[in-house]
This record gives sequence, structure tokens and C-alpha cells, in this order.
Amino acid sequence: MSKLSKPITVDTFPELVANELDRARSLHDDWPSMEHGFTVIMKELLEVLDEMRKRAPNNSFILAEVSQVAACCQRFAEDLNFCKKE
Repeated sequence: MSKLSKPITVDTFPELVANELDRARSLHDDWPSMEHGFTVIMKELLEVLDEMRKRAPNNSFILAEVSQVAACCQRFAEDLNFCKKE
């Protein structure tokens, strides 16, 4: 999970997602199938849902997890050739 060192805004959220995508790529190989990608995205979404259901949800944790979901969605599109990597 990314550490949030500064306030996240609409303008800085894409940077948070890009950092998370770079981190994940450094740790894991390209995704081999849509099923694999779907499974990873659902795992991340369930982590968001689990935190949301707490009596006192941690918004920073939720934001970090949502950035992971966004990075996973981008990775799905790139690794499975729905769009080109730059």
C-alpha cells in the first residue's frame, strides 16, 4: 500500500495511481489472463469494502486502496493488450 505523504487532490490522484502501478510492476510479472486480472481487481475492491464497513473507517487507507484498484484497472488494460503501454 502506498504511503500518503501529502494531501491527495483530483490533480495529484493520477500520480498516486502511477506510483502504485510502478510499484506493482516491480513486484509482479505481467498478468497472464483476464481471469487473473479480474481476481486481483476483486481482491482490491473487497479490501475497500471491508474498510468501509468498519465502525470508524480509515479514509487514508481507503484512498490508498482505491488507488490500487485504479492501478489494477490500468494494468488490466495494458497487460491484456486492450491499450498500449507508453
